Amino acid sequence: MESDTIIFSVSLIALGALVGRYLLSIPAELAARRAAEKRLASSEKAKEGAGAGLEGLAREQEVPKRLLIVLPVTAAQLTECRSQEDVARVVGEAAADLLEAREVAVLIRDHEFLRPIWTKSDDTKKPLDRPIRIPTGRLGELLKSGLVLSAEELPSGSHLPWSAAMWAPIRHRGELRGVIHVAHMLGRGKEAQRLLTVLGHMADSSFKTIELFDEQASSSKSLEVKVHERTVELRKAYEELKELDHAKDEFISSVSHELRTPLTSIRSFSELLLTFDDDDKQRREEFLTIINDESKRLTRLIDDVLDIAKIESGQTEWRLQKIDIADLVGNTVELQKPSAEEKKLRLRVESTGLQLVVADRDRIKQVMMNLLSNAVKFSPLGSEVMVSSMIDGPDVVVTIADQGAGVPRNARERIFMRFQQLGETNTGKTPGTGLGLAICKEIISRHGGKIWVEDNMPRGSKFSFSLPALPDADTETI
Repeated sequence: MESDTIIFSVSLIALGALVGRYLLSIPAELAARRAAEKRLASSEKAKEGAGAGLEGLAREQEVPKRLLIVLPVTAAQLTECRSQEDVARVVGEAAADLLEAREVAVLIRDHEFLRPIWTKSDDTKKPLDRPIRIPTGRLGELLKSGLVLSAEELPSGSHLPWSAAMWAPIRHRGELRGVIHVAHMLGRGKEAQRLLTVLGHMADSSFKTIELFDEQASSSKSLEVKVHERTVELRKAYEELKELDHAKDEFISSVSHELRTPLTSIRSFSELLLTFDDDDKQRREEFLTIINDESKRLTRLIDDVLDIAKIESGQTEWRLQKIDIADLVGNTVELQKPSAEEKKLRLRVESTGLQLVVADRDRIKQVMMNLLSNAVKFSPLGSEVMVSSMIDGPDVVVTIADQGAGVPRNARERIFMRFQQLGETNTGKTPGTGLGLAICKEIISRHGGKIWVEDNMPRGSKFSFSLPALPDADTETI
């Protein structure tokens, strides 16, 4: 039985997988027309009379013939596209080729406008690069319905933008996604409309594939970023753990060394006393004094180790209250006067006005005592130590300046670390535990302040620390 149509299939493959199949039905007139052509060729008179008709018939058959060649190539090219612009170019070139159109544009919906992303035109003066508003009214309804609009079939009084011959909608899930604009074309009629419908479907499927590809790429990129961030965090945590483990080993080593030094002295002089046969009372008192001093040093070391361990572990109780720094400075200086008088030092205080902070009074006093006792300890005989406190912007700053040997620039951060001291190299004085300044730094940091050291020109050092001052409104009462 003779069929009225010829049906052929075009498969669309994207990213290696079949994503669609386009079925085209073409009127089966080709065989009948070929037979008519043979009959006409047998008669010279008929041949001359039908010459124009055959030429027109051949032109009508151009679109169906090229479909079998162009559409499979177009489908293959679309599988290689990775952007909307690439898809628009492939679809637009296919429309221009199949319909012999001298003007083609592919537009994408952008809110209430259609924005051109690929154009081809012989008319350089035509503004095909400008967005146009989506048609409204009857024309807009027809466009959103999914029908290919032909200028020849529009209702009276209606016309397509840019003097188009045809507009083919690109739709996705019932919504307008874009438009294929064609003008100055030789291909016409239902066959051209069916062709543009197919190209619209192919464009939509390709856009959808690209969106899925972009989503997958974005998801993969996001995952890579998260994995990288997590890797960096884990690497940082690992490095911190290594540093903590190294610090722990150093701390244990330092504590062991510091404990061994006084214990060695205590044991040595105790053994000397046990075997000492001389009745020299002065020598015995000398040995006992050394044992007593080393015992005190050992006690201070143990107290400092326990103190800094409690602060770092968060087990310290902070008794926060409003305190006047100026008053605390005066009290600390009074406690250090006996030690200063032994070295004939002048203690000078510069602190006036109310300087309120919220802090643990005993802990801040501990910091002041440590800094002031160091200044007294390392100051030369007959020199001066100045203690000052003042409001400096949002902070209260306390400074203790001496005229000693000073602190080298390359040691100004190191001295606030555990078991770091300059006593032996700079002054020859008996060193402390090496934990005093580290404890000071921990205390000040817990109060939201800073501690630092700088030169005291022309000679000596200035140790300073800052604490957040109370606002004026909170300084009326203590």
